[in-house]
Amino acid sequence: MPLVLEGVSKVMNGQTHIYPTDLELQSGTMNVLLGPTSSGKTSLMRLMAGLDVPNKGKVIWGGKDVTGMRVQDRGVAMVYQQFINYPSMTVYDNIASPMRLLKQSESQIDAAFKKAADLMKLTPFLDRKPLALSGGQQQRCALARALVKDAWLSMAGVGDKGEPNGLPVDEWGIRVNEKSQPVGSCVSRGGDTNGPAAVYAVTKAIEWLQKYSPPAAAGMTFSEAGPIPAQGNVAQQMFWYTAFTAASIAPDLPVMNADGTPKWRMAPSPHGAYWTEGTKIGYQDAGSWTLMESTPVDRAQAAWLYAQFVTSKTVDVKKSHVGLTFIRESTIQHESFTERAPKLGGLIEFYRSPARVQWSPTGTNVPDYPKLAQLWWQNIGDAMSGAKTPQEALDALCADQEKVLIRLERSGVQGDLGPVMNEEVDPQVWFDAPGAPQPKLANEDETPVTIAYEELIKSWQ
Repeated sequence: MPLVLEGVSKVMNGQTHIYPTDLELQSGTMNVLLGPTSSGKTSLMRLMAGLDVPNKGKVIWGGKDVTGMRVQDRGVAMVYQQFINYPSMTVYDNIASPMRLLKQSESQIDAAFKKAADLMKLTPFLDRKPLALSGGQQQRCALARALVKDAWLSMAGVGDKGEPNGLPVDEWGIRVNEKSQPVGSCVSRGGDTNGPAAVYAVTKAIEWLQKYSPPAAAGMTFSEAGPIPAQGNVAQQMFWYTAFTAASIAPDLPVMNADGTPKWRMAPSPHGAYWTEGTKIGYQDAGSWTLMESTPVDRAQAAWLYAQFVTSKTVDVKKSHVGLTFIRESTIQHESFTERAPKLGGLIEFYRSPARVQWSPTGTNVPDYPKLAQLWWQNIGDAMSGAKTPQEALDALCADQEKVLIRLERSGVQGDLGPVMNEEVDPQVWFDAPGAPQPKLANEDETPVTIAYEELIKSWQ
């Protein structure tokens, strides 16, 4: 079945990402797309896979126009150079996991699996875990799987009220003491990473993923899933990352009206059974310019000057109109955004509301974000794939996080703000104390409440 592109093009925010392109790829052949950085290679492949929709042109698969077809119905998969495997699962289970999510029979899985494993020369390694493979073998494992095909927790009620993102326990479930020093992640040390609220959050995420999301969603990365709602097949999105707003307001999208207004509207975040008024329901990524003392003076001066330029008023207004992410308060209040607000689906109303400053960045509870973030995706992936129950995965996550905290405490590299770990005690001691971690609720299935949009957004006013 050939894959044919007929005059496809992609324009976003007035910038052409893909110029009109014609291409035909024959079934059973290997094709290589070459080009410099930002030339559109990945953008073109995303159009082929259905992760993005072209502004013009057609995508033809086996003689059928699939331009508007949902990504999960195309039978196409993408594997990035930065491959992803479930670390606790064998090669066999990694490859079989997408078909199990599709609830295919074991005979179907075995047949497709054998073909993919043979093709990728993985048959001798089926019982190994990914970390026991070479880099090339891990890449082939991710390919074979494709061939067969932190805010969520706070919304559920994990952690405490308090600034900046839950104090003394934040949405990661990490507790700090009165000196802002991390003291534990597991419930036995006063943390909430493996507490009932966190287990409830992950259980609900898996349940809703299986019940209400397209099968392909389970295998998508964050960047792949972000633009999907703009294709018009998603009725409700639970978590909105504002960086994706720009991709959802392009002209001619199924989610846009002819007059340039969106058919969708943003709304305040929902919350779960363990949530109480004042607990976080979102977060903001915050960045800063850091000039190291070791930086040569002339380079530091140049960097400082560039920083002044990119954060200046006129530049930030222009940048914000393109990317719809803001640096300056004055930009949020700029008259040009007052005029544009009706075409941004509630984005400006949110940024101008008290809710915006309630969505704060991660605090000192997380002392080594790069290291701890890796642990999250590894362990949550085990729960999502079914390799572990949510409780087992979160028990492993809090234990892994505490290993990092203990190493930081022993090294002393973070000085007065470094971890000072609590002694482990019976979890009931912490359940009996006020705040997080909360004991398990007798009824976690609250009666759903439908609230009119006009009533809901009063919290933004």
